[in-house]
Amino acid sequence: MAIFKLAISENPTIRPEKRLLGELCENLEFYDDYDPKDLRASFIEACNLVCAEILPVGNSELTIQGYGLEWKEYRKYLDNIFPEILDAISDLKNNKPTKLVFYDVGSERGIKFFQGGNGSTANSVYSKCYSLTSDKDIGVDEVIDRNNLIDQLISLVGTFVKFSESYYPSVYADFLYPYLREYDLGTVIEGAEAGAIGPWGVR
Repeated sequence: MAIFKLAISENPTIRPEKRLLGELCENLEFYDDYDPKDLRASFIEACNLVCAEILPVGNSELTIQGYGLEWKEYRKYLDNIFPEILDAISDLKNNKPTKLVFYDVGSERGIKFFQGGNGSTANSVYSKCYSLTSDKDIGVDEVIDRNNLIDQLISLVGTFVKFSESYYPSVYADFLYPYLREYDLGTVIEGAEAGAIGPWGVR
């Protein structure tokens, strides 16, 4: 069974916002072609730094399971699935094929989700994992309830959103939320915040 979940400690050990915000501004100023109007670029840079705070041991647990594969090392790279996870949620809601990509050092995997296939119905999604290196399918195929998959991904995003908004409100307001708002992802944000498990995604 495929599982995607993010849980964050209620008392994470993280840097204060002033330090993270300073590093973020330095990083953006480093790019000669950086345009403040490029909301996606701002989102990605801010997301990378926030994810770096979330993932240290003791702060969180990113759970990826399924496809008959070991995912332990891929759990370290939460930033790799943002902002694509937002596109995946939108695609799944509209019954469109989509994918998520997970990176590890020297071993990249993608997961394809689409309608149709053996055992798939109107309410389920057919899913394959493949190697980005060889472009060959790996592991076993999964058939996932579509609504359950959407709920899992929304809950994962919701945990990230609530953490960012609570601990890094200025970073969230100035660099994360504008991208979500500009691309009409407000419904995803609202659903994510409502769908997050507990205060920080911890059961």
